Amino acid sequence: MFLRMNRNRFFHNRVALIYDAATAVGQETVNNLVHRGSHIILSSRNKQILTELESQFQNHRVGLIGVPVNFESKDSVQHLVAQTLKHF
Repeated sequence: MFLRMNRNRFFHNRVALIYDAATAVGQETVNNLVHRGSHIILSSRNKQILTELESQFQNHRVGLIGVPVNFESKDSVQHLVAQTLKHF
């Protein structure tokens, strides 16, 4: 129990970037971190999934933004960084 409490505190108010949040693993990671109090930047090429995840977690008391990104594009990655810094 002590380890679980410390682990939850570790993630509280931290900012996490979830690469490819559209995958099942990405979505489960988002769910886990949101419930631990982390602020989340969702990234994916799939804008629809990002919008759905933002809606799903809007009632939680954490910051959560979705940023469409193509990691093969330097400009797209720079936009992701700029949005992250702007919001968090």
